[in-house]
This record gives sequence, structure tokens and C-alpha cells, in this order.
Amino acid sequence: MSKLSKFMGKPQKVTIGGEEFEMKPLTVKDLPLITSLSDEKKRAEATKELIHKVLKQMCPDATEEEINNFGLQHLDELMNAIMTVNNLKMPDMANKK
Repeated sequence: MSKLSKFMGKPQKVTIGGEEFEMKPLTVKDLPLITSLSDEKKRAEATKELIHKVLKQMCPDATEEEINNFGLQHLDELMNAIMTVNNLKMPDMANKK
């Protein structure tokens, strides 16, 4: 491995709805998803793709039905965990009217 291997993100433990999971950080290949979160027109689809990707990584045996039915009451907790693990800030949606 090269010197860059030390910059690879390490999974972190997160708790969603009282359940503990291991969350992998996003990578360079996920940049289009991350940047789409700032685009008002693309935000809903990008958020859906991001949630699907992260849930499938956290729980590889989850079915499409389980992922699609993930309760929105846990969305804040999940998005906060994604942002924390990746050292990102949520886009300021309040000022984008």
C-alpha cells in the first residue's frame, strides 16, 4: 500500500434508535452525492441515495424493503451520524428560500 493508505477513513460506532452500528466514512467517489446535498433541486434524490448507501453499508443483510421503509423519525439521528463520521456540516437549508 502507498502512503495514502493512512488517509483512508476508519469505520466508527454510531447509535441509531438505540441500536449500535459501524458506519464507514464516505470517500472521494461519493463526492457527487455530497455536493448534490447543497443543490436544492437535487437534494431529495441525493439524500435518498446517501441514506440507502449508508444503511446498506451499516447493515449489509438489510433488504431493499427494510431500507425503503426506514422510519423518518430516525432521519435526524442518521444524518447527524453521517455528518459526524465524515466531519461534514449540514447545508443551511433555512436560508435557501
